[in-house]
Amino acid sequence: MDSVHCSHKELPSYLYRIQGKTTQTQYDTSEGLEARDTTTLFGRTSGQDKFSKAVYNQFDWYFEGRTQFISFFSSKDHATNWGHKLKKWRRGSRSNDDWSILTIDTSCLENTYVFKLSTVIDELGVQIPQKAGDAHKDGAYFCLYRVPPCAIVSKKTGSETDEFDSIGR
Repeated sequence: MDSVHCSHKELPSYLYRIQGKTTQTQYDTSEGLEARDTTTLFGRTSGQDKFSKAVYNQFDWYFEGRTQFISFFSSKDHATNWGHKLKKWRRGSRSNDDWSILTIDTSCLENTYVFKLSTVIDELGVQIPQKAGDAHKDGAYFCLYRVPPCAIVSKKTGSETDEFDSIGR
């Protein structure tokens, strides 16, 4: 795990998080983002299998257990598009107010373990569900446990991003 986390210099300036009303990750303006499971530890040697399974679960759209990670997109357009898809997939929800896009300033993540999905897959051989890999491998990042509130520099509801619907994204 230590060998594949991103150094601060390797991160894009901003990452984008889709935060839905039913997502596992908790968001509070004073606390930031927090994964559901903040107690599972990954050891340097024995933790590889556990880490690989946890990454798989993070990108398994049908997994209902608690995860240790918070996912991000490197592209704002991709994230916004995903948010619009999210509203269509949620039963009974047709409102863009059910999700928000958070802009994360990565300069505030110096004490956070952040991973690039493609690096984890390529260097550790971690497997994820094919649909998730096809959709996100190149532009997905994820971090362990938390994002501090100072890193969240913007929050817009899906309704505030409706201009993307009109241009086909």
